[in-house]
Amino acid sequence: MSSFFFSSSIVVVDLLTFDFDMLMVHLECVNRLNILILMVVFGQFVVV
Repeated sequence: MSSFFFSSSIVVVDLLTFDFDMLMVHLECVNRLNILILMVVFGQFVVV
């Protein structure tokens, strides 16, 4: 929960500072993390 709040606060700070490059990098990291989680979950379903 704290990590989600931390990532959300980073997005808000990026939006406030209009630092789109950092925002895109942050979103790319989040997308990679989500893809990794989906791969793990999907992999568990395939194994089962």
